[in-house]
Amino acid sequence: MSIIKKKRIEENVEGGTSFSTPPPHFVTNAKQRYRKIVYVPAIQTLIGTTNSQHSFRWDNFLEAVRKQTSKDVRELPGAVFGNPPMGIFLTAITPGIKLEIRHYDYDSLFPDKKIFWIASVFKVVGYRLLMRYEGMEEPGDDRYDFWISLGSDELQHVGHCKFHNSTCDLLPPNSIRERHPDWSVYIAERLVKCKTLLANWEEERQIALVEGRFKVGTRLELLDRQASDSVRPARVIQQLGRRICVRVSSQDVDTKDLGDDSAQTKTGIWCDESWELIFPVGWGKQNGWKVVANTQYLQHCEQITSALAQGRKPEYMPFDAMPEIFAWYKNEEEGASTEKNLKQNKAEWEVGMKFECLDPLNETFLELKVATCIEILKDGYLKVGFDGPDMETEAIPFHCTSPYLFPIHYAKKYGIKLDGPLDDMRNFCWEKYIKQCQASAAPDDLFDKVPSPNEMEEFKIGSKLEATDQCESNLICPATVRAVRGRLLQIHFDGWGNDYDQLFDYRSRDLFPLGWCEMYGYKLEIPQNDELLSARKKK
Repeated sequence: MSIIKKKRIEENVEGGTSFSTPPPHFVTNAKQRYRKIVYVPAIQTLIGTTNSQHSFRWDNFLEAVRKQTSKDVRELPGAVFGNPPMGIFLTAITPGIKLEIRHYDYDSLFPDKKIFWIASVFKVVGYRLLMRYEGMEEPGDDRYDFWISLGSDELQHVGHCKFHNSTCDLLPPNSIRERHPDWSVYIAERLVKCKTLLANWEEERQIALVEGRFKVGTRLELLDRQASDSVRPARVIQQLGRRICVRVSSQDVDTKDLGDDSAQTKTGIWCDESWELIFPVGWGKQNGWKVVANTQYLQHCEQITSALAQGRKPEYMPFDAMPEIFAWYKNEEEGASTEKNLKQNKAEWEVGMKFECLDPLNETFLELKVATCIEILKDGYLKVGFDGPDMETEAIPFHCTSPYLFPIHYAKKYGIKLDGPLDDMRNFCWEKYIKQCQASAAPDDLFDKVPSPNEMEEFKIGSKLEATDQCESNLICPATVRAVRGRLLQIHFDGWGNDYDQLFDYRSRDLFPLGWCEMYGYKLEIPQNDELLSARKKK
């Protein structure tokens, strides 16, 4: 602290300026221990389009973590999620890392400056960091510890104030101001060989928060949940990083075909950019799927299909989603063409092969279904039917790399219910059924492998996270890992009955570390009361 600033603070104390009323961040109870996020500029403009009011807060859970009241209190570590936003920082930030954290003790004295002080990371829980200011080393000082979001603009790397000395300054909180005669000497000693974030952290964080394959206005094709033999052109109407809100496009679909009351045509549906049910412009026409659209859009798709058939580069519109921006697309220069996707270790997908599948249009995500490859489509897609009387009419397109596909016997091996063509599936035998159908089982090499037990041990039973309701993908809920079933996680939605549990691939982009919703201003659903459980309706 400079002599001038120290004198100015002392003069205000002697002159009657009161510091007895704690500033907003100052910890006097558990509520104030959990800092409200200050959004970074990159996503600040997006917050008005989302609804985080009446959102669930993790305060009680974080307080239990801070006090270590039970070994059963645990969260799912950020590093185990499938490429979460700022994943590199979740891995890099560990206890002991030092950061500069904004505080407000002297804002009335220095209205033109943002005041920070050095703090150390004590614990990392998802996107939340438990921090303690330097100089708080006396017994009982842990009562001042506080939680802050990794996405908060109040959090900066050590050196931030030095690089922005015209607008920022380092000053200790008023509660410890008199503990050391010369804070500059004290803090210099504490920062010897300290670990912090890179100087470009602020820029990298903003990029990591907003980066995504799709932008607002992007046009794509969306499978109709109520008629899976059809796709409709849709537009991205909101975007939060990888998560996008998609709505059937009134610009590309005749009014008479917008008559249903589904979320697809009204409010739009939120999904990850890797969702199974979205496709590039022209995909439906190219693969023989019914395209519900106006004449202009259909003609556009005809031109795309014709160009591809002739080996020419199609003339897409600037806002069209092209195959290149989808996760499954691999350029031949990268050494993995579509044909190679269809073949794994000399195994190859064939029409008639049978396997097990997680149905993305089902009313429950707690079972697998007996499935058949009906047709090999273009771009590595398969037309998949679920064995039974409606196999053809209710078929769904899956990319051959989809984590929703499983070899036969998977359900039985991992204790999952298998739904199929028999009225009573308890005595279902795959070998007898395949022989009866004169079919063959899809080879195991065509499916994602189950990770090693050591890798899956990271997913501790009882760990907390935030999870999308796959039946109503606009909803993200506080959740708990209930079981590990091979490469599938059985996720329990807190406050709901076990019948509402859902199965997710362990790398699913619909699972988030604690704090994702807060970081993006997205509503985290409040767990329901027991008496309301029976009222819930699946859509």
